[in-house]
Amino acid sequence: MLKVQGKVDKLSALSRQYADFSAKKYKKDSKHQ
Repeated sequence: MLKVQGKVDKLSALSRQYADFSAKKYKKDSKHQ
């Protein structure tokens, strides 16, 4: 149970970082247009 929770936490942290990265990249790209 705890192992799964740890995996979920890691996954959500990764997806949060990815969303952050995508948002920054999108903002950068939209500035060019």
